[in-house]
Amino acid sequence: MGKIFYIMGKSASGKDTIYKELMEKMPKFHSIVPYTTRPMREGEKDGQHVQCVRVRRTEWNISLSIRNDLMR
Repeated sequence: MGKIFYIMGKSASGKDTIYKELMEKMPKFHSIVPYTTRPMREGEKDGQHVQCVRVRRTEWNISLSIRNDLMR
């Protein structure tokens, strides 16, 4: 089974630079497209950089309630 690597850091900490270097040097690496409920940012392409989804407020509240119940 493959391994999953996650690059995490504060804004402007160099995540994109590390990612670009890895992709150039390790062509077998693949990236995923994360889902978000935030609005798309300037320069982002839906489905390429991020998958923007709309969640109705009631769906969000139900999701949070279920998650909170499971964590207890």
